[in-house]
Formats: sequence, structure tokens, C-alpha cells
Amino acid sequence: MNHEFLPEARGEFGEAALYYETREAGLGVRFRSEVAHVLERIAADPFLWPGTIGRLAKSKLSRFPYYVAYFIRTETTLIANVAHGTDNRAIGGNDFLPL
Repeated sequence: MNHEFLPEARGEFGEAALYYETREAGLGVRFRSEVAHVLERIAADPFLWPGTIGRLAKSKLSRFPYYVAYFIRTETTLIANVAHGTDNRAIGGNDFLPL
């Protein structure tokens, strides 16, 4: 299954990677790699984490305190945000709704 990012999610992803890279050379690259791995797992089986078509699902990163929140659609997954574990916008908030 393919995925697409909401513009806000792509921005959050880039900002987080830049933040980590400024803290330690190569750390931003490792962050991007881990998000890519999570996206591959989501593409392979979007129902691996709780969520149904049209509902929000979340997958935590294993080495960083972040998660990828996404909506499952018929042909694609919509990445709603890549956020720090304390960021609850994707949980019951109205900031990220399926389009």
C-alpha cells in the first residue's frame, strides 16, 4: 500500500530530522531511516496497529520518542503527523482529519 503525507506531517518530519542532526552528526539520518522503516511496515500491513479504514492508527518508533499517525484509506495511507510522543494532536483533536 502506498502512502502520502499531509504537508504538515512532512514539515514535522523534516524539522525533527534537522533537530536531531544538529544535536549529533548522523542522528537525523538515523531518525529518517527509522521513520522510513515504520512507513515500510505500515505499507506492508496498515492494520498491524489499531485502526480501521477512515480511522486514525499510530505506530511508535523504537529508538526515538516519536510516532507516525496515519489514516487508512482504500488504496493508500495518509500520514497525518510524525510527532513527539507527548504531542496529542492526532488523538481526538481536530488538527488532523482525513481529507
